[in-house]
Amino acid sequence: MTAKGWIGSVVCLAGLAAMSAKAEMVVLEGVDASTPTTGDLLDEVGEAGATTNVVEIAGLAVTARSGGAGQKINVTSTSLGVTIYGAGDDTDAFDDGEGMVLSFDKAVRINRIDFNGFESNETFVVEIEGQPGLVIPWTHLGNKSQDYIDTDVLVPAYTEMLFHTQGGSVVGLDGIDLSVVGGTGRPGLSFGWTNGTGRVAVAFDGAPGTNYILQQCGTLASNTWIAISAPFSTNGEWVVDATDATGFFRAVEEGP
Repeated sequence: MTAKGWIGSVVCLAGLAAMSAKAEMVVLEGVDASTPTTGDLLDEVGEAGATTNVVEIAGLAVTARSGGAGQKINVTSTSLGVTIYGAGDDTDAFDDGEGMVLSFDKAVRINRIDFNGFESNETFVVEIEGQPGLVIPWTHLGNKSQDYIDTDVLVPAYTEMLFHTQGGSVVGLDGIDLSVVGGTGRPGLSFGWTNGTGRVAVAFDGAPGTNYILQQCGTLASNTWIAISAPFSTNGEWVVDATDATGFFRAVEEGP
């Protein structure tokens, strides 16, 4: 049994402390200088990517990057698009070969995608990691005059979605209507005493997406972590040896 990089909290036995929805339209176009949007925070992001808060939904974070080298996300008062450096393309839309990758730190449901400049015979695609994506021809739009389509797509936390066009289409994005339906799927640790007995408890933020292992270390300087639990993916509690003056605990993803 191996372990990947640690996830969640590190708990100190001595200190007894951890170190550590409703639907809303996530606005991707710019509005004005006095009204920042999520799109404004993603403006100029390139292939290296960036993570920021979702302005319209408190407690939700989004990670974004452009779809390839030499591309950057471009946000205007019209819509969000992707620009290739030095190319004279439509800066407020997705052209052939341009893409944007998004993921959220919590499970979300996509209720609606609001486009801009979606014309007949054009197609927009949303590829979703690990599951069937959306191929959206203009004919499938629920409201062709307003350029939007209603959807019902559940996207797990940290799942990447690639947005792009195909077949010579040139389409911009105005926003994505989301509902937060779950947490991060990651565990948080806490430590406490019960009748003189030390206990480490784990509580998951939403439905877990993988198994974890609880590890213990006598001193952080030694960086020697020993597994003290079997793999788990549900909330739990462990009695620990409280004879040492100090001790640290962490949860790590179970490796292959």
